[in-house]
Amino acid sequence: MVALATGGFSVHDAGMMYYNNPMTELFLIPVMLAGALPFKVYFLVYRGNIKGMFKDRIVQVLLLIAAVGSAITSLDLFIFNNLSLEQAIREGTFCAISGYTTTGLQNSNPHFWHAIPIAVVAIMMFIGGASGSTAGGIKVNRVMLAYAGVKWWLKRYFVPSRVLVPLRFEGRTIPRHISDIEISRNMVCHHAV
Repeated sequence: MVALATGGFSVHDAGMMYYNNPMTELFLIPVMLAGALPFKVYFLVYRGNIKGMFKDRIVQVLLLIAAVGSAITSLDLFIFNNLSLEQAIREGTFCAISGYTTTGLQNSNPHFWHAIPIAVVAIMMFIGGASGSTAGGIKVNRVMLAYAGVKWWLKRYFVPSRVLVPLRFEGRTIPRHISDIEISRNMVCHHAV
């Protein structure tokens, strides 16, 4: 329950390291990711539209960041921390997903890690889960809007001023007078878009 609620509490101060159980960790990874998904996805699943869940752009980006971050963390632990490939994948994936979903569970001691996997997990923690989830962070939605906004500003910069370049986000075209304000709010404060 603490993994789904991304609370991270454990009955032992050693956390998941106390149990030293790869199967438990493997089963906790999808549960932690489930806590980072937006609640609207559960409505799709409830309605029987499981394919719709994976077609959701936010879910796709969330899972992509989880996969890339886990791979980078695991690869670095394998190369620079002299862990076996299996142990590096186990520790790297679990800690990356736990950090990403801001769950706080860990199966290894990051004090012994080199700087790169710690930086990757920290960036993932900063991003966090999706808006409308139990995960912390600035949210995947905000990162996606910031990316779309930077692309939009760059496109506008390289065309004549009389050309209107629309901002498209999540399949919608956002009017220019709203786009400027919302992109600015998204980049500066915690106001929900």
